[in-house]
Amino acid sequence: MVGFYQEMAEQMVKNIYPFWSQVIDNDPWLAMVKAAPGRN
Repeated sequence: MVGFYQEMAEQMVKNIYPFWSQVIDNDPWLAMVKAAPGRN
């Protein structure tokens, strides 16, 4: 996610995105992708 400026990005991650999704860092996301079924 990229905002026009840092404050906008922080506002979106903290207050907007949690309404529709779980906000996680890169490392947990990569672990989920590596553990996905069908992944070699």
